[in-house]
Amino acid sequence: MAHPDSVRPWGVLVVDDDPDIHPLLEVLFQVDGRFTVVAQAGDGAEALALAERHEPDAIVLDLSTPGATDGWEALPELRRRMPEATIVVFSAFPEALSLVDALAAGADAYLDKASAWELIPVMGQLLGSRRMPTGSCATPGP
Repeated sequence: MAHPDSVRPWGVLVVDDDPDIHPLLEVLFQVDGRFTVVAQAGDGAEALALAERHEPDAIVLDLSTPGATDGWEALPELRRRMPEATIVVFSAFPEALSLVDALAAGADAYLDKASAWELIPVMGQLLGSRRMPTGSCATPGP
C-alpha cells in the first residue's frame, strides 16, 4: 500500500520472548505497508525502556515474558506512559482467562497467537480511526 511522502507508517514496538515471533511480525507489518517495527523487546522491562525511547504508535505485547517485569506488569505501566499508543495483547494465554484482565489493565485488543492472521486487520482498524502520522519515525533499533 503506497502512501504519499508526507505520510509515514505507524511505528510498532513488538514485545515477545519467542525469537521466531519477531521476524514473522516484522514481515507481516512490512508487507502491509502501513506499519514499521521501530523496536523489538524480549520482556516487559525492555519494552518500557524502548517505548520511552521510540514512542511507538502501537505496541504488540505478549503477556508471558521472562524476567522481573513480565507483560502483565508492563501493560498498565505502558498504558500510563503511552496513553495515546494502541496496545494489542498478542499472547498464548487462554482467551477466556485473560481477555477481561488485559482490557482492564489497558489493552485496546486481545488476540490469541493462534489468530496471528487477524493482527494486521485489527491493528489497522484500531489505528485507522486515527490519521496516519506525518513526519519522521523514530529510528529502529534495539
